[in-house]
Amino acid sequence: MHQNSVGGSLRPPSPDFLPSHILIRSEAPQVETVIPEPIVLPSSVPALVPYSQSCTHRKQKLWVDSSAFMGHKFRVGWGPKLVMVHKGLPMSKTARSADRALGILSHRPQPSWSSVLVLEQVSINSRFSQPDDIQKRNLAALLEVQLSHSLFSVDHGCPAFAPKPGVEALHSYVALLQTLSAAADTSEMDVPVWAQLGNIFGLCVALWGNVPGCKAGEDDPLSYATAQARRESLSDWLIETTKAAIERETTELKYKEHSHVKAILSHLSGHQVSEACTVAREAREHRMCLLIAQGGCSPVTRGILQKQLDNWKKFKVDEHIDTDRLLVYAILAGLLIWHSSVGLLNSCRDLDWKRALAMHLWYHCQTSATVADALAAYENSFKGNDSLHAYARPPYPPYVEECLESLSESEKEASPYDTCFHLLKLYCDRAQALDQILTPVTSVPSLLDFRISWILHSLLVSFGYLHMAPAAQVSLHTGFACQLEAWKMLPWAAFVLLHIQDPNIRTDALRDLLLRHAALLSTGQLSSELSEEETFLHEKLHVPLVWIYEAKAAHADSVGDFHAKALFLTKAELWNEAHKTILEHLATDAIINEQHDYLRGLLAPLARNSVAVLNWSQGGQVFLDFLDVCSCTERLISQEAGLYELEKIRPQVMSLCGRILALRNKTARERLCQAEMAKRTSSLLQAMVTLQEDPSKCGISRERLCQAEMAKRTSSLLQAMSLYRKILPSVAFYIC
Repeated sequence: MHQNSVGGSLRPPSPDFLPSHILIRSEAPQVETVIPEPIVLPSSVPALVPYSQSCTHRKQKLWVDSSAFMGHKFRVGWGPKLVMVHKGLPMSKTARSADRALGILSHRPQPSWSSVLVLEQVSINSRFSQPDDIQKRNLAALLEVQLSHSLFSVDHGCPAFAPKPGVEALHSYVALLQTLSAAADTSEMDVPVWAQLGNIFGLCVALWGNVPGCKAGEDDPLSYATAQARRESLSDWLIETTKAAIERETTELKYKEHSHVKAILSHLSGHQVSEACTVAREAREHRMCLLIAQGGCSPVTRGILQKQLDNWKKFKVDEHIDTDRLLVYAILAGLLIWHSSVGLLNSCRDLDWKRALAMHLWYHCQTSATVADALAAYENSFKGNDSLHAYARPPYPPYVEECLESLSESEKEASPYDTCFHLLKLYCDRAQALDQILTPVTSVPSLLDFRISWILHSLLVSFGYLHMAPAAQVSLHTGFACQLEAWKMLPWAAFVLLHIQDPNIRTDALRDLLLRHAALLSTGQLSSELSEEETFLHEKLHVPLVWIYEAKAAHADSVGDFHAKALFLTKAELWNEAHKTILEHLATDAIINEQHDYLRGLLAPLARNSVAVLNWSQGGQVFLDFLDVCSCTERLISQEAGLYELEKIRPQVMSLCGRILALRNKTARERLCQAEMAKRTSSLLQAMVTLQEDPSKCGISRERLCQAEMAKRTSSLLQAMSLYRKILPSVAFYIC
């Protein structure tokens, strides 16, 4: 009779026991109706106390109450450039060790850190905040793959991108990763990231990609053939990911005596049956070699080995057998833990989570078991249950496993699980929360590194997993876009933001991004050609040019370049803003300096869209009419204008006289501009009257205009001098 052991729940049924099954009729149990408890809502909800009635009114100057504002508590937030205000010990060791005593107050006792308000700047890992060119180039290559496998649309006037359904993007990622690995074109700082990304891509191919015996999108995912094909592909992935660790272990064991059994255990943990048989044969362990060759295949072999182990335990023979050798037999028998006469033997004790999962898949589960069966068995191994304690290592991410020995038990419990484990859970249960899978700390130690999370999210969307909360999606997109901004990869940050589903949020995020980086877009701003980044934004991402020009106009306004602002506002088709800028900052100087062609070039595009310009007839149209008057005056001087042309523009000149007076004249330059325009208009009007009295004079000389202007200015000067003589004695008397 078989003896019960601690590992009884993990032991597969022995093939020797084939009793006939007897079906016993039983009545259906009666289900008691459970009446839910009533939900009692509070009768009154406390409202915010007005600040004037608060107990902290006029008591806001205490440092210990720094989080009290307007009579209420709030969390102190972050300031610019990662400056943070908080209470307690500084995070910087230098600040903690610095002397807080200053000058004559050094003799006074210093308060404790609990009552001190600390203002400090938090530093970020330079490897993350200051990437090298290789990191940027490789990240851009990944995003190029995603761009080539995205669907484009225009939603509410804003471009939008979404991952294309299917697995083409996944296989393109794998091909790119293989190319970069073969060329050794990865940064030293990105080695852990690319290793984790390779593991994730490989697992996604095994679970959702095209593998031998299963083609994504065509085969039935619930069929037995598909389940077995996915099981085999997962097995291949586990062999590949554990190969490096096993090679490292076996290399170290070569230099130790009597270590061939440990080497066999290491090879078995990676399903390297041929290598394990080779080691056993070289050590003249021929019987063990035969057992290894048959292990994990036939349930009959497992049952025989289970009987043998039970007999050894029954007769206390296992006390005289080496523990590692017993572990080999237990693994081949499908017993990952076995309670021997000398204690509990745990074959997963020193294994990482991938090899522990592999042991359950290859040796514990039946050959017909699915991925879900193996994952459930492994999950029980590290969580434990009522009849079995935990015996395997939880699925920690790689950066946690590297420093696992230095972590306390509380830190281990708070550590996140690996992204690959979450993907396995998602494959077995589509209802798994995606925001937990896509948390950055499941792959990398930094909460601000969204590279793997965003790319994986795009892949999961292409696989059909669309149940991520909209708020979590926006947080992921904006977080990765901020990272790309910090890396000075503006076009790709815009590409990421264009994946936001809500059109209003997407539009605001994109336009805010353009405004923040308008200085980069404004390099060579007066050139008619687009820069490389602007070309990418417009041609590949389909960002409207008017948005780009609007951002450049905002930057020009911030630096006081009103000429560039007017040009960019015109290109952005913001006619009212362009009209206002020209009138307030450019038209006055252009008239004074007689830059008529320049002013006409600014106003001509607005004249073609005058219907959309507010108060065009009292603004830009006045200046355009004045420019026509000036050109007519020049033609009169050169005797190119005749009576017909003068009569044609007579109504325009007559109306211009009144409209000039309505122009803005708040500053001295504006008043000078208004006077200049009035002078030119009156000169032309005088010429018209002269020609009307004597039609034989079909032109007017420049000397006559100069004489008339000199007479007016002399008269004004004489009036000013007479006024000066009148007020000078009174001013002198007042000074004395």
